[in-house]
Amino acid sequence: MLPRAWLRSLAVGLSLSLGTCAESLATMRWLWTGIQSQTETVAEPDFDIGETRRTLARTEADAWGTALPKIEEEQAVALPAGTLDKPRWTWRERPAAEQSRE
Repeated sequence: MLPRAWLRSLAVGLSLSLGTCAESLATMRWLWTGIQSQTETVAEPDFDIGETRRTLARTEADAWGTALPKIEEEQAVALPAGTLDKPRWTWRERPAAEQSRE
């Protein structure tokens, strides 16, 4: 009778241990999958930012250094340095001219 009681306790203990291990492994896999998908999601904008920076550099090169800032609540055009003798406004140490509304 005594060996049979030990055998039953051993079987219950082993099944509980295996169940706990299987549940832990399933939880770890679920968490790992979530972390991996979040990592991939975070890594995606890096490519978009790089492409945006390249596009901005090409646009600035094509525009010959002009910009469209808002100065004193007026829309202006910032020109390359040295293009105006006495500018009314300056923007980042560059001459700026008021945009026409026409």
